[in-house]
Amino acid sequence: MTVLRLLTIAALVCLLNAGVRADDAKKEKPDTKGGDYAKLIVGKWEITKTHDGGPTKGSTIEFTKDGKLKMAGDGMSFEGTYKVEGKKFVMKLKIGDSEMALDIDIKKLDDNVLETEKDGMGVDLKRVK
Repeated sequence: MTVLRLLTIAALVCLLNAGVRADDAKKEKPDTKGGDYAKLIVGKWEITKTHDGGPTKGSTIEFTKDGKLKMAGDGMSFEGTYKVEGKKFVMKLKIGDSEMALDIDIKKLDDNVLETEKDGMGVDLKRVK
């Protein structure tokens, strides 16, 4: 009877340990529903596709860990701040003495691709390595 109890306890410990490892594996994967977007967005991005009147293809945007951003293209550069909120981010750009705020929806974000949308118009970016 003692052997049966020990086997039952050993099996239970193995099952619990496997469940904990599965939870740890889930935590390591990026949450593509928005939870890890704040981490994934950090870095330098190049615009690969844009709409008329939007930023120029080839322009770059750099998002830093501390919530700052730098945009450069067409001989101009802007600085500002950003904050990721779920599946969107809010950018505040300084242009001269004024400040402009934009809410941008994130359609897709992974290690290499950032696809955004604002008012039905999209901008696609690729990570600069």
